[in-house]
Amino acid sequence: MSNACALAVACAGHGLEEVIEGFKAAGDDYSYIMAEALADRLAEALAEKLHEVVRRELWGYAPDEQLSVDDMLKVKYQVGGVRGAGCRSGSQLARWGLAIVLAR
Repeated sequence: MSNACALAVACAGHGLEEVIEGFKAAGDDYSYIMAEALADRLAEALAEKLHEVVRRELWGYAPDEQLSVDDMLKVKYQVGGVRGAGCRSGSQLARWGLAIVLAR
């Protein structure tokens, strides 16, 4: 994943509220629903990619894992049962993961 792509995905929701309010003010329900859905899907995709990098490369508890998208959605990956030292929340882990992806 390129740095530019990771940054674009991570920032997909930035300013979303203003975009949605503009669509709502214009009476464009379809566009505001699609904007919300797109931002949500991009966030989910980034979370899945970061999870894969952690499982396969960083913590290495599943280095040979080769899952299809369908298998990942069915949560067929090996769960390591650990989280980063000092990690108090999912959002903190996401920030660390984003920093790792951008540093590549």
